[in-house]
Amino acid sequence: MSIDPGPASPSLQTGSRLGREFAALMCLLLISALLTWIGVAARGGSSFSLLWPANAALVGILLRYYPRAGLVHLLVALLGFLLVDACYGTPWRKSLLLNGANILTVAIAWLSLRRQGWGPEGLISATAIPRLMLHCQPAILAGALCGGAAVVWLGSSTGWKSTIMWYLAELINFSVLLPSLLTLLGSWRQCRQEMWRDRRYLVPALLFLLLILLLDKHLGGPGLLVLPVPALIWLALSGNRFFTCLATCAASLYMFTVLDDQLLHQWSKDAATVYSFRTGISILALSAITTACAVAERDQLFARLQQVASHDHLTGVLNRGAFSEATEQRLEREGGALLLLDVDFFKKINDEHGHPTGDTVLVQLCQRLEGLLPPRALLGRMGGEEFAVLLPPGGESELAEQVDRLIQGVADRPLVQAMRVTISGGLRQASPGESLSELLADADLALYRAKQTGRNRWCRAT
Repeated sequence: MSIDPGPASPSLQTGSRLGREFAALMCLLLISALLTWIGVAARGGSSFSLLWPANAALVGILLRYYPRAGLVHLLVALLGFLLVDACYGTPWRKSLLLNGANILTVAIAWLSLRRQGWGPEGLISATAIPRLMLHCQPAILAGALCGGAAVVWLGSSTGWKSTIMWYLAELINFSVLLPSLLTLLGSWRQCRQEMWRDRRYLVPALLFLLLILLLDKHLGGPGLLVLPVPALIWLALSGNRFFTCLATCAASLYMFTVLDDQLLHQWSKDAATVYSFRTGISILALSAITTACAVAERDQLFARLQQVASHDHLTGVLNRGAFSEATEQRLEREGGALLLLDVDFFKKINDEHGHPTGDTVLVQLCQRLEGLLPPRALLGRMGGEEFAVLLPPGGESELAEQVDRLIQGVADRPLVQAMRVTISGGLRQASPGESLSELLADADLALYRAKQTGRNRWCRAT
């Protein structure tokens, strides 16, 4: 015996909600601290860090996983910055100045992108990445100006050089990290499915990138910057935004953190070389990701066109041409049985209730039939109130049971406005070598017999 506790009291619901919000804030604090630790470890003893993922990554995390974020979330992120600096023994003045510039970047970028409604679906367009970076520019510029001023105040460098270096570093981070987080797949299962689907793009691109990783010590000069381009563009042609972003992020950050110091010592030590190299990394990353977004947009448009061309505009099931093509292919491979269905007294429904009600009846009928059909069955609209179903191969009793379920399933429950609608059917089982036109002719004769003998029933073609 069990006792129904009933709905939870308001106090319990409030406590549960507060508990979830507190857990989300603690999670954000840990993420902020982890990202800051990466940046501080890369900073070493200098004022700048070669890799500072915290700002761009936090913007993506807030947009993706904290739809109700506010000032409290920004303060929690800032607390994560400060705690890590404190653990490393960073002077409080330096920590406050630099992390103030960082949280300013996060706040401006997050507010700007949230106002524009940016999310994963916003990155399916050839212009998506340029627009995303354009909306991030005020945040990156504000952070660079404040960060450069802070570095000058700390007496570490000249103003313009600090500002430009800060700006270019943030530009690279936002170019590769933010799109990666916005296109992050929802589950590991989805990730596996997309990996298998796009394996002919993923495997060659991955092998080429690994080859560059193995040969980078034997290759030198400015050409290193463009070596990943073939692999990234090839991967982008798959239209898989996440894996393109992920590969671009890995290649860009590798060049930024590992090759940056090597190339600077090999080429020259002037600031112009640094600016040129980092700008090149940003352009490389943006080009590859933009290509992937453009291909994704093309694939989406093609899928829509294919849907329009092959499906009935009213009911959403296959139209006559698409159903005929799919049926002929299926019959040639494995056979089956063709069932023609017709709505009984449909003209009376249109005359008494109007054509909009008749359209609704057809839509609801197709939804009812799709819920009753066996797996791998095909449903198509042949015209007007007539539909066709290709049933998988089976014995006579099995097919009869399936057709009975369809006829009774429609008649048992009203479709629209308590209106009882019935259908009649004609079944023709396919034999090897028979054409679709022969099946349609015989099934149509069987359907006519079902109409003549009382409707709300089906007959088998002789």
